[in-house]
Amino acid sequence: MTIDIGYIAFGLLLGCLAGYLHFQSLQKVTELYLSGKSVALAIGFQLLRLALLFGMLAMLARLGALPLLAALVGILLMRTLVLRRAKSSIGGRIHG
Repeated sequence: MTIDIGYIAFGLLLGCLAGYLHFQSLQKVTELYLSGKSVALAIGFQLLRLALLFGMLAMLARLGALPLLAALVGILLMRTLVLRRAKSSIGGRIHG
């Protein structure tokens, strides 16, 4: 078995990009749900987010386990980054 560093780097980069977009768009979906005006649009947007993430992971799975795992690492890194940034942005507005 040969390890292709290019595929692993591609998986990590794609995972970071997909993870960032996925978790950033979660705010928009949440706003749509909470507004109550366009729940159908929120559901559609949520399904689109999940379909794009699933499609990316399925494509990387065809390249092998290591690129897929690298993408998952990228997704988790971006989840941490986005949540940390969101927490710090609302931290000043929460009293208590």
